[in-house]
Amino acid sequence: MYEKYMQLLEEEAKIRNLKNRSILCYKNYVSYFLNYVGKDPQELSCQDVRDFLLAKKEEGLKATTLNLYNSAIVSFTGTSCISSGMMSGCPACASTISSPPLCPGRILTDSSIRPMT
Repeated sequence: MYEKYMQLLEEEAKIRNLKNRSILCYKNYVSYFLNYVGKDPQELSCQDVRDFLLAKKEEGLKATTLNLYNSAIVSFTGTSCISSGMMSGCPACASTISSPPLCPGRILTDSSIRPMT
């Protein structure tokens, strides 16, 4: 169901020079997240991320593991949903994540490439 997204995630991770083990972990973490929310990736919201991470916390996962889940989800969505605004209940954070997950144009755009200085 999410194969094309997993393929794009893998390609982006390779571009970022992540190791194969890290890529596998990212794909697993994002897969767990997508199966948990059960939504089309285009409809994901920061609230979905928050609910997922809170559920994992309640399952007893440690902070380091939660950070790994969050890093994988940020890589997938292109958006960090962990912010002071979200934690305080900012209504904007319940909205749909603004950029489409792993839009091929998002991976390497002029604004996403940092100049090496």
